[in-house]
Amino acid sequence: MFLATSLKHYKNPEVMDIIVKQAENKEVGVMFGINKFGKRPDVLVYPNDVLEFAKKRVSSFHCSEELWKDVLSLSSNLKRKQLNELRKGWDFILDIDCPIWELSKLTTHLFIEVLKAHGIKGITCKFSGNKGFHVAVPFESFPKTISYENNVVKVKDYFPEFPKLVAKYILDYVESNFIKIKDNKVSMLDKKYSFEELKKMFDFKFEELTYKECSKCKKIQKNEKNSWFEYLCNKCGFTQKLEDEKAFRKCPKCSSIMIQTTNKIDKNKCACGSTKFTQKLNLSKVIEVDTILIASRHMYRMPYSLHEKSALVSIPIKTEEVLSFEKNNAKPENVTFNIPFLNRDVAKGEAKELLEKAIASENKIKMQIVIKNKVYQYDKKSFEEYEIDQEAVPEEFFPPCINNCRKGLEDGKKRVLFSLVNFLNSLNWSFDKIDEYIHEWNKTNEEELRENALKSQMNYRKQREKILPPNCDTAGYYKDLGLCTPDGLCARIKNPVQYAKVKAKINKKGKGGRKKTKEKSFGHSTKLNKKDVEVKEEKDNIK
Repeated sequence: MFLATSLKHYKNPEVMDIIVKQAENKEVGVMFGINKFGKRPDVLVYPNDVLEFAKKRVSSFHCSEELWKDVLSLSSNLKRKQLNELRKGWDFILDIDCPIWELSKLTTHLFIEVLKAHGIKGITCKFSGNKGFHVAVPFESFPKTISYENNVVKVKDYFPEFPKLVAKYILDYVESNFIKIKDNKVSMLDKKYSFEELKKMFDFKFEELTYKECSKCKKIQKNEKNSWFEYLCNKCGFTQKLEDEKAFRKCPKCSSIMIQTTNKIDKNKCACGSTKFTQKLNLSKVIEVDTILIASRHMYRMPYSLHEKSALVSIPIKTEEVLSFEKNNAKPENVTFNIPFLNRDVAKGEAKELLEKAIASENKIKMQIVIKNKVYQYDKKSFEEYEIDQEAVPEEFFPPCINNCRKGLEDGKKRVLFSLVNFLNSLNWSFDKIDEYIHEWNKTNEEELRENALKSQMNYRKQREKILPPNCDTAGYYKDLGLCTPDGLCARIKNPVQYAKVKAKINKKGKGGRKKTKEKSFGHSTKLNKKDVEVKEEKDNIK
């Protein structure tokens, strides 16, 4: 049944012409049924190519967000620099998906409103073919160059980084400006949903659907229990947060004694001292914005392509008609061809403001130092002189296996990256220093890992609690990769982190340092009591 429908649809001359025009300078991928992709890279040159694919039982056509000089030169083995040389640009595609049809339309409409509010006129939209929409801004709307990380860079070279930043900024903007929570009801334009309705729709807990934002400093508060206590195992470094208080606990990892490291923390009070919070909807739990998760050579369904599950057409629609759009309009027999998608006749650089604000919202970080209940804030640049590193263990105490990583690797680079990030994080290195370290390490490898692999590992670590790297005897790691060259201390330890901490402690004792102090300093730049000082890092809320 679907084969007959697809053949009839794809042999339409208007469908063939539009799909081929959309494929210009883009990598094309074809789908056979629901889960089988055709070979990549591929291209569409002539309208009749579409019909020939349909005769071979191709069900749908997909194309890249990126624009390429020579599509057929693409390969999964290309490095970042080579991809940048081939890339001409990229289109910004907001891929919005939600199982609740009305919410899918509503959020798409709000995203379009955000783009319009930032002066962008060249916005086009299409129905995805099933549960969502694609909102597009062509590459011609973006500037050719922009200031980023203290350098003027080519915008075309920053895919998927810049589209991700813009998508995240738009999501945050909608949460802060278009969604209100009052009396346990969520208001989005003229629509209101109770939390009970949302919980039934998405099967989420209240704590997962919302978050709290401090009304004073705009810091995001997790929806946790009102109080908790943290316990630390000095032997293996494992930490645990629990509601009940005990002087000592048994470590579930190594059965050693854990000590309490924090006092009771009141989660109803922000670090800045404020007790006033604004409850906000976690929109990313309600809808999926695939643009935030994209990688290089990511594809989306082409306009006028069929969808395998719904047998509907991915048709362009007017941006002002999203809220009134119904799926029946996308049946093959009802399709019209009078609305464009990705119109490139737009004002050059009109999306510059949007990109600049997205970069600023991601990079402008405030550091909070709470000293005796007073809050001091510094931006990322000026904070270096005040930075408190919580006694980060220096590189001179690293174990042989970690030092051997710096000699370069042929195999196992991703496993070593995972180990290095968790190793350095467990030794209280700042994320900026970790990022610098892994980039220097990556340069020593015969074939460097892609930048996306480094950033993904860093982003994952920033969103999770500290964990130890794999133990010394873990299969597939240090010994199997030829990194294990043990010295006399190695026989006494189980984990690289333990080695570094023990060696640093031995060195401190040798210099006459105290074994333990109740009021030890938080790094080298301050002598404040640990109880008086907390360090917080948060993203600015720039709206």
